[in-house]
Amino acid sequence: MGQTPSKLRKILLSRRFWVWPVLAWSLVAGLSLLWSAIGLNRQAMALARERGWFAFQVLETARVWNARHGGVYVPVTEATPPNPYLKVPERDVQTLSGKSLTMINPAYMTRQIAEIAKERQSMVLHITSLQPLRPANSASPWEAMALRTFAQGAEEYLELVRDEGKDVYRFMAPLYTRRECLKCHAQQGYEEGELRGGISVTFPAQTILEGVQEQTKNLILLHLGVWILLTGSTLWFLNRVRNHLLHLRRIQVEYEAMLLSGNEDALTPQIPPEPLASRRSFPDPLHTGTRVPPVRDSLALSSDPRSALGKAKILLVEDDPLNRRMLEALLQGVGVFPDTVQNGQEALDHLAVADYDLVLMDCQMPIMDGFTASQELRKREGTEKKHTPVVAVTAFSLTGDQEKCQRAGMDDYLAKPVCRQDLLELLDRWLPDWRAAAPEAVSSGLIDGTQQGSEPTIDQRTFRTLCGELGTEVVHEVVQLFLETLPERVQAIEVGMQTGDTQAVHWATHPLKSPSHQLGALRFSRLATELDTLTRSNSLDGAQLLADQLLQEARQVDAALKEMSSHCP
Repeated sequence: MGQTPSKLRKILLSRRFWVWPVLAWSLVAGLSLLWSAIGLNRQAMALARERGWFAFQVLETARVWNARHGGVYVPVTEATPPNPYLKVPERDVQTLSGKSLTMINPAYMTRQIAEIAKERQSMVLHITSLQPLRPANSASPWEAMALRTFAQGAEEYLELVRDEGKDVYRFMAPLYTRRECLKCHAQQGYEEGELRGGISVTFPAQTILEGVQEQTKNLILLHLGVWILLTGSTLWFLNRVRNHLLHLRRIQVEYEAMLLSGNEDALTPQIPPEPLASRRSFPDPLHTGTRVPPVRDSLALSSDPRSALGKAKILLVEDDPLNRRMLEALLQGVGVFPDTVQNGQEALDHLAVADYDLVLMDCQMPIMDGFTASQELRKREGTEKKHTPVVAVTAFSLTGDQEKCQRAGMDDYLAKPVCRQDLLELLDRWLPDWRAAAPEAVSSGLIDGTQQGSEPTIDQRTFRTLCGELGTEVVHEVVQLFLETLPERVQAIEVGMQTGDTQAVHWATHPLKSPSHQLGALRFSRLATELDTLTRSNSLDGAQLLADQLLQEARQVDAALKEMSSHCP
């Protein structure tokens, strides 16, 4: 039991679960990198669109200037012969000096500008139409597709393509019929404002793509650095938490090893001899040094112990299911039927709406521990002039725990592992009249579980005693829980010994000690205690023999418990 729920504690202690936060950060970094890469691609297309649109606008401006002047005349040369596709009056004229001139219309001008751009290898310009006057101006398949999108309302068309082994951008914008254009194109049936064709602009993509590649490399390095930082910080934090839990567990193990290393009497914490009242009744810090009287005058107990204790209201606060079930069964065996909750907060909720004669409070629990719950209870009682006895259920595994219980306002303690005799003595102190009413019904204590001669796999006297204290049904539950987890623990010990992982062996061995001892598997419990004591110091020297004996004994315990459970008296 501890502050961390068992499932979460298992995740924190097992490094194989740490792959999940690594995968989570990897997914976050990957998605972020993908989103950034998509954004870079959009920026590259936007830059290419601006470049293509600028070239088109400059060319279109020159065409409008030409059209508004009704065409311009230039000398006839080999490179500039008269345009055979231009059917207008005075296409060709002579100056007074006899020099021949020919009219250059916008289309002819565009074609000559495109030839100059091609010579300079800066870009490729092409004026085209689905109904061209000049066959060379016919649209290519790509241009035809763009023209069809213009007919549907598109304002531009851009695409990154592979042309002759090089990456190029192809941009195209539409040409609409202007009033001055009708001089040459009215014969084709065009009307003002009608889509007449378009101009495509093709230019190299190398410069833009190199910029994108450089930024992509920087993004990858940035995301990798952030991923390493976040993943490293997460793993460092998980390792710190794991080491903290291991440290707490190690302290508890050391005390439990001391308890289980001797005989039955060692299960009771050694307290310096004091008067019973001072040893068992803690001072209440809220009542200026006075002690809570152990006698409960408000209880009216009958001669029948079961009915008498049935009138007493007891609240059991315990988070571990197995311990909670065993304590509940022990109480029910003497006629107490407690209310049970799983943490300090639930206990406070119950105490806020009902009065209880006694509270059995585990000290270490998730959500709210027993110390905090007791302190909060005493604060509430400070103004109400009532006092509910709170008994700490603890093994006193840490130095100063008794003082901590006193400071928290607890009145007594019940040592773990809890046996019937200790429970009866506790009820004697806080519910004293019930034993006088029926001493024989509840006076039997724990029978000594040792046997003379060779030690069996399961000590029958210890097992029968447990059956008598808890009842057949509860013992079946306990045995089933123990046997369900035994194969997993055994496998973990084997793997830990093979890999040299002392912590794995320690964590697999430690939970086997106490329940096996209570079930009568004394030899198995002793081997588990010795192996646990050896491995908690991070050493496997001499552990192999103990491990082999423990694993062999586990098979015998499994078979013996199954057999004895079916014949529980």
